[in-house]
Amino acid sequence: MPEGFPAAFPLPSGTVINHQEARSGGRIIIGGVVPLDVKEIAIFLERELPQAGFTPSLGESEPGEAESAFEGNGIRGRWKANSIDGCPNTSTLGIVVGQ
Repeated sequence: MPEGFPAAFPLPSGTVINHQEARSGGRIIIGGVVPLDVKEIAIFLERELPQAGFTPSLGESEPGEAESAFEGNGIRGRWKANSIDGCPNTSTLGIVVGQ
């Protein structure tokens, strides 16, 4: 994980991070692949984020996509999961965090 990304942020088991990027304003973006479908990722994050000190808000979903904002532990951010065509039970997950 990149320096500055919150160590407390919960990721589903088996998540592989394959992208990280520092942006202006101290924002950090990570991206990866998760061995779950989009709905399972959303359920996981809705359950685990509050236990890690983050409050989810302003979420939405549609077939093959889910996303939500969150804040806590001194940061704000957003996550987004997308299904991968031809790869059942595997999705991408992108997370951006900042102050």
